[in-house]
Amino acid sequence: MCAYSTSSPSPIVSVLMPAQDVAPWVGQAVRSILTGTFRRLELVLVDDGSRDDTVGRARAAARGDSRLVVVHSDRVGISAALNRGLQHCRGALVARMDADDWCDPSRIEQQVRFLAGHSEIAVVGCRVLLHPEPSSGTGMARYIRWQNGLLSHDQMFADRYVDSVLCHATALFRREALDDLQGWRTVSWAEDIDLWLRLFDRGMKMHKLESFLYTWRMRSGATSWTDDRCSPKRLTEGKAAHLQAGPLTGANRVLLWGVGVSLERWRKALADLGVRVLAVPFDPGRGTQDLPVGPGLSPSQDRSGTKVVACYLSSRVRRRVRDLAATSGWTEGRDLFFVA
Repeated sequence: MCAYSTSSPSPIVSVLMPAQDVAPWVGQAVRSILTGTFRRLELVLVDDGSRDDTVGRARAAARGDSRLVVVHSDRVGISAALNRGLQHCRGALVARMDADDWCDPSRIEQQVRFLAGHSEIAVVGCRVLLHPEPSSGTGMARYIRWQNGLLSHDQMFADRYVDSVLCHATALFRREALDDLQGWRTVSWAEDIDLWLRLFDRGMKMHKLESFLYTWRMRSGATSWTDDRCSPKRLTEGKAAHLQAGPLTGANRVLLWGVGVSLERWRKALADLGVRVLAVPFDPGRGTQDLPVGPGLSPSQDRSGTKVVACYLSSRVRRRVRDLAATSGWTEGRDLFFVA
């Protein structure tokens, strides 16, 4: 039973959809929301200065449905567009949706039902399908397999510095959580990871439904592939700044484990922030049972004040390091943090 009142004509859910130059795809996105099984919603489409017929195609897809609300902005960027749209959202719950994707007809209904029964959860997402489906060995296939594997709050919290632990466009938020976070920030890196990290900092909890209720369209011109804010360099700098201001505060020694290019990228990002970091090349796939502690510190010594940043792109390697750490005295979340 839904705990939200159904006696008022106002929407329970506001679906927030930023859009810019997505005329070929926006109709499918709009229809997937407005024809869904959950009816007590509004679709707030923020047209961020489109130069094509995005708005016209959206209105045509809505077929006069008054639940479509169009808000105009002048190419202000996704964070500012989302915040502008949020000002027009009337629902106690706010869902995200991208204008070039589509979702299952029952997506919003299932998510609303989950939040109604779990008052401790601030944000719920769902698993994601990719269209077209990439080859299994590609980076995107590995990424979405990792993300879809993180269902509980604890799983997402542990990997929060790896990448975006929940597909932003699948999120259903409690409005008060977004207001507490003051919405989205305009940052030099990915606004969704920035939002998740701030949410975790506030002690809010996330969950992901097991069902695959959202389809993410893979297209070459999408922001994920073209925006410098999503480059490895920018993502590393953003996550490093959060680590430096949070878990690494007060550390008298920071060890950085990893290999190759990513190890050097993380070393530089932390060093540029003034973190005195000791990069220790370590490949756990070579059969070793001992985690490195660096010069001047033996495995049996008191390691209080020492923090470890373990930088590994592979989920399999991260599992290996976690297994070794569990028997070596390192406590994840206290003195051991995984990044990628």
